[in-house]
Amino acid sequence: MTMTYPFPVLEDEFKGKKVLVTGGMNRVGYLLRNAELNDPATGMWTATGLMTRHREFHTATLLRSGMVLVGGGFKKRESRAAEL
Repeated sequence: MTMTYPFPVLEDEFKGKKVLVTGGMNRVGYLLRNAELNDPATGMWTATGLMTRHREFHTATLLRSGMVLVGGGFKKRESRAAEL
């Protein structure tokens, strides 16, 4: 499941680094729970799994372990849930 995103991925700041994109909203207004990793070496987007909740306006923090903590955000109201 590869998606096309309608925005550039901050090419200067993340040049040559893999970028994880989580959640958000699609073009018709549906919230997403997808998580995908972009590899600039190949230009490919790879699905990494689905989050437990649909999210937008959430945060994602890279932990020392290499895992990413995703928390907060909104569905129809504020979410206090977090997941790895």
